[in-house]
Amino acid sequence: MIKHLPKYYKQSKMVQGLSGALDAEVAGFSISIQACGSEMFLESADKSLERWEKDYGIEADKGKSIEARKSLVKSRILGQGSVTVALLQKLIEDTGVGEVAVENISGGFTINVKFQGIKGIPKQIDEIKEMLEELKPAHYVVGFDYLYNTYGYLENCTYGELEAYTYEELGVMTL
Repeated sequence: MIKHLPKYYKQSKMVQGLSGALDAEVAGFSISIQACGSEMFLESADKSLERWEKDYGIEADKGKSIEARKSLVKSRILGQGSVTVALLQKLIEDTGVGEVAVENISGGFTINVKFQGIKGIPKQIDEIKEMLEELKPAHYVVGFDYLYNTYGYLENCTYGELEAYTYEELGVMTL
């Protein structure tokens, strides 16, 4: 702030002290404004997440990760109205499980989710199930297809190389 004052003020100890104090206050105020502004958007909300959940009728579960809670609010926002396969696919992928294929099996009232970007059962499966349960029509059933390694994937390895791993680890590991 002192750089905007005339030269004769720059040499005054009192003006320098005031300017330094004001600069610190203005910088702190600027940071507070930016933080407050970021709470207005779900993607960057942190402290206001509980308010977002309340606004959309979601019971706040502080045991879940912030990203899982944001994903649930986002699904509630986007799920208002008609739910499509493309919407479900986008919402599931936004949970961080990578690429998925969502398929509506006609006549069977079934939605099938195939995880293609992750091997094994994703850590976020409970949040995904909860989200789908809230969005899908009540008469639909949701099925999941998980990706695992087959014995063919491991055929170039020797038993000695693989004996240190469990069957569960072999099913999801990347060679």
